[in-house]
Amino acid sequence: MGRHGDQRSRSVGRRRRLGVAGARGAEIYFGFGVPSGVAAAAKDTLRWAHTATAGIGSSLAHMSETRVMLTNSAGVHAEPMADWVVAAIGYFIRGLNRMVSAQRQGRWAKEDFTDGAVPMREFRGLRLGVFGLGGIGTAVARRGLALGMKVSGVRRRPERSGPKGVEWVGGLADLARLAGGSDVLVIAAPSSGSRTRHSSSTSRAARSSTSRRSSSCWSGGG
Repeated sequence: MGRHGDQRSRSVGRRRRLGVAGARGAEIYFGFGVPSGVAAAAKDTLRWAHTATAGIGSSLAHMSETRVMLTNSAGVHAEPMADWVVAAIGYFIRGLNRMVSAQRQGRWAKEDFTDGAVPMREFRGLRLGVFGLGGIGTAVARRGLALGMKVSGVRRRPERSGPKGVEWVGGLADLARLAGGSDVLVIAAPSSGSRTRHSSSTSRAARSSTSRRSSSCWSGGG
């Protein structure tokens, strides 16, 4: 771990210690996740804990045995995260990653793009697969549709369907189909739960032999 990594670890550790100290005797706790130390420090007084994150996987283990009400911020991050996903897709399909690399090398990369060495795609007609059509995944799908992409999805409860215009929505058993038929795969599923983690590993494995792109934005949606 480098100097910046050490500084970040110390900063995170300091914030956690401050959170634990501030939680002693508290009835309400607000933070990014609920550290185990917070639950222990306020075990006799805490009634409500709220996390500013959408996912609660890291907090469940030590909160599930308490009588504390645990709430999250599902839906709050959907729009900005979906914007980030669209920006990430554009970064790769328009070859910006290669442009940045050439810039760092001090190299004029015109030939890379004019001779077809760098494959270029447009948003329109791109096949976008979304694993997890909760708040974030749905926001990503809507943006994809607005940009002319062909959007499909997989979710735990496919009967909930997806935004109008999505070509098809399947269950977890259809994940390999989704991964194999997508130019870009977005993983917007909750990080908690062994089924989701296994499915995400399966989707990455299904795409490992291709040149397609994938983007992960762990969420609380399904």
